[in-house]
This record gives sequence, C-alpha cells and structure tokens, in this order.
Amino acid sequence: MSDEYHTQDKSPRSGGGGRLPKPEATASLGGHLAGFVLTFTHGGEMYARQAGFDYEAQGKLPLYFGLVYYELLRIALSEGISQIHYSTGSDRVKLSRGCTPRRQIAYVKARRAEQMEQLSRLAHRCALE
Repeated sequence: MSDEYHTQDKSPRSGGGGRLPKPEATASLGGHLAGFVLTFTHGGEMYARQAGFDYEAQGKLPLYFGLVYYELLRIALSEGISQIHYSTGSDRVKLSRGCTPRRQIAYVKARRAEQMEQLSRLAHRCALE
C-alpha cells in the first residue's frame, strides 16, 4: 500500500487579490482517505484546527506526524507562513518537534446563576494552583 500526502485547494481568494493557503491536508493509503488536518490562516500565521485519522487503516504508519507536523511545515514554507499554531494538548510531542509553548487564554460565560457560582469556585481554585 502506498501512502501520499496532499492538499486540497478549496480556499477562496482573499479580497486583496492574494491567494489563501489551502485549508486542509490529507493522507491517502491505497487510494482511500486515511487522515486529514483542517487549518486556517490569519496574519501570515497558520492555525491547525482539527485532525482526524483512520487508525485501523494507518496501522503503524506515522500519519499523525506526517500530516500534523511535516506536511503543515511544508505548506507553511511554500506559502510564506511565519508561524504554525498547534493548539492545546500533546505538549511533550510538540516540544519534541521544536514547538514553543505559549500561554493561552479561554473565556467561559455562564448562562445560569448556579453555573456562575461553579465557575467562580473553579476560577478561584485554579488561581491558587
């Protein structure tokens, strides 16, 4: 079974006449989709939004690393993208691939009074850690 990586050009053209980077990278095994990564760009930076893999089909092949790291890096270099943001999770793996950790902030809004109380207690507890 041969494997291949490619990108799909489904992105609209930007208002300034420039071309936007392709929004997805995929991996195929034997002609079947085995993995994908969805991305978006803003200000010359790429954000990896979502990825999915057919773990049964990929077996021991490194599709995750091939798509999420090496294919996105190839795209970034060819498109003149200055940074790739890999989001949260898998910190050790990201650090081992040369990523630099950055503090990220999330906002949560309670819709009901009891949720507000729970969020307040949680925020207080997190601030103490």
